[in-house]
Amino acid sequence: MELMRRYKSRVFAAAYRYLGNYEDAADVVQEVFVKVYRHIGSYSARAKLYTWIYRIAVNTSVNKLRSRKRRGEEMAESLEKLKEEGMPVPVAAGVNPGPNPLETLERKELASLLQKKLDALPEHYRMVFVLRELQQFSYQEIAEMTDLPIGTVKSRLNKARRSLRDMLAPYLAPA
Repeated sequence: MELMRRYKSRVFAAAYRYLGNYEDAADVVQEVFVKVYRHIGSYSARAKLYTWIYRIAVNTSVNKLRSRKRRGEEMAESLEKLKEEGMPVPVAAGVNPGPNPLETLERKELASLLQKKLDALPEHYRMVFVLRELQQFSYQEIAEMTDLPIGTVKSRLNKARRSLRDMLAPYLAPA
């Protein structure tokens, strides 16, 4: 229980940034700590404990993302069948934006755009980008978590940044 208390919020933040979905991130946190408790005997003190837990979190997030994509494809097929049969298709409920609707909408749209572009990155680029830019891990820590040489981490990070910049260029108006 101490491990969960100590690392739960950091694991949640990592999963949320990787998945962009509160419910999926909460599921990942639970899965991660079940795995940690089941496999604590296989932990070797070569790496920091949090590095080991974080690696489990990243791997679990990747698996959740793959599962979500498969579910999304299945749902799209089901909705398409409903449309073909002339059935009404459910629409998501509206969101109450709060006191400043325009600002809230802009913030949501920007976050959604960034998450979509991040999701569009190849998995190996997205992982190092999230670890470095969003989670603020050092190159050395990322290398330990991913079992990659530091040079590969830096190269993938550079490619991820370039790809994101290229994908976001059409949305950035010249000043």
